[in-house]
This record gives sequence, structure tokens and C-alpha cells, in this order.
Amino acid sequence: MPIDRNQAFEALAQVRARQRAVIAASVVPDGYWAAIAAVSTLYAAAIESHVPVLQAIGGVVFAVGMTGSVLWAVFHSGVRQRRGLLTGADVVSVFLFVLSVAAIGAAVAIALTSADVRFAATIGIGTAEAVMAVTGPILNRRLRGVMLRRAAR
Repeated sequence: MPIDRNQAFEALAQVRARQRAVIAASVVPDGYWAAIAAVSTLYAAAIESHVPVLQAIGGVVFAVGMTGSVLWAVFHSGVRQRRGLLTGADVVSVFLFVLSVAAIGAAVAIALTSADVRFAATIGIGTAEAVMAVTGPILNRRLRGVMLRRAAR
């Protein structure tokens, strides 16, 4: 039974729409970056407070917050990606993103420590995490675009 041209175009459009939905659902949620930033900064502040009770509470909040954020990111969609949508170069870009954020935080913390600023590590981590919270969603959009282009081939 032959399919007419309009039916074929509509079927192809439906397949592409489903691909876009799967790819969009499989990328780390934008809120993940802000959640990680918040718990990391709070933990650094708790440690630098030198108050044992705050350090203990900060450790628990960090562990629960980090675990919850990672589980949320991993299980938010239940989608498995097709092989080939991301390459080794894309994985390297994520690694370089994390390395850059860490370098920013370390540079700020070292500079502030040299200037005898109190809570230098907290400020350094807070700076790095703010950068991550803003640029993490940008990385998500870039990777989503890469996957959509590769899926269209």
C-alpha cells in the first residue's frame, strides 16, 4: 500500500518531534546547577565557620543536597540516549567546563587568602558555583543542540 507524500512528511515530522522530546528530557535539568552551587557554598561556609555544630549540619546538608541533586538529574526523565549523539570531544568539553569552574574558584580563594580576607574559601567556592549556576544551563543548551543536529542525520 503506497503512502502519499503528505503522510510521509507527517510521519517524519512526528519522528523528529519525538527525537527532540527525548533529547530535551535527557539533558541535565537547569536547576541542577543552582542546587549544586547552593549546597557547595553552604558547606564551605559551614566548614570555615570553625563551629563544630555548624560543620556537622553543613556536612549533612551537603551530603543530602548533593545526593538528592544527582539522583534528580539521573532519574528525572528515565531516558536512555542513542549511541553517537555525544562524542569524546563533547565529554572533553564537559570536563573542561568543570575544570574551568574549579580553576576560577581556586584563583579567587587563593587571591583572597593572600589578602587575608576572612572566608576566602567560601567566597572562592561561591564565585565558582555562581559561574556554574549561570553557565551550566548554557552548556546544556549547547549539548542539546549538538545531539539534535546529530540525531537529524
